[in-house]
Amino acid sequence: MLIPSRFVRCKTAGLSFAIAALYSFCLSWNALTLAALAAPTEKALKLYQKHYFYGTNELTIAADGMRLVNTGTLKFVVVARAPEWKINIYRPDEKIYFSESLSQLSDTGLVSNFLVGKRSRLPDRGPYRRSDFDFCGLKAVRLTAARETFKYLPLDRALNAPRQVEAAIYAIYKMPTNGGITLAFDAVSEHNDFLSGTNTIGSREQFISTSKIESLSVSPEIFNLPPGYKKADSVRTVVTGETGRRQSEEALETFGRGVGIPRK
Repeated sequence: MLIPSRFVRCKTAGLSFAIAALYSFCLSWNALTLAALAAPTEKALKLYQKHYFYGTNELTIAADGMRLVNTGTLKFVVVARAPEWKINIYRPDEKIYFSESLSQLSDTGLVSNFLVGKRSRLPDRGPYRRSDFDFCGLKAVRLTAARETFKYLPLDRALNAPRQVEAAIYAIYKMPTNGGITLAFDAVSEHNDFLSGTNTIGSREQFISTSKIESLSVSPEIFNLPPGYKKADSVRTVVTGETGRRQSEEALETFGRGVGIPRK
């Protein structure tokens, strides 16, 4: 049986096209793989934490940067990177940001002291009993007193993170650090719940906790502000978001003006 030459030519052309497409795909795949391998990475620790006001957060720290992603209701992100250590707070949902110096953040925090009371950087309700303990493969420190327990990672056990990382975390959380990275803090309450009026005096309150720490490699770019964001008029605008701003206005009407005034 004779096969028409036209059919042979078509089949040959189709096969050549398939080979060319496969070759092009392999080249593209190799280029992407090489680019991924060539991209710089650095060692980091990722802490899964819960703060009594902010809710759940994912905190990533490295030798030259920090990143805090609020996975609770607020959904803001805070990043900072050496050598400037400029603090960038942004919202992926609204594509807005606000920037300030580490000194400004240290002075005022993300929210007012009315909402998150600033505790002493050093635990001050001792005497304390110190003990080391293993947590997620790291050597952490526990300070135990009659009325409070505090756990932290010294900076030399946290990838030798610089003091700027500790300063930024303290300014945001306003929890004791003892010069390190706060893991947990609980204390006996000395007052009633100011919102509900519930008697909480003498009860144990958990102000911050850490459920897990992961060791991983990250791109240094995660500590930068993403491009394409619009600058907001205040830190509060970014931290609270549109829904939070509406609720905040209602709260201000209830508790009075002058609380949580935006920082310019």
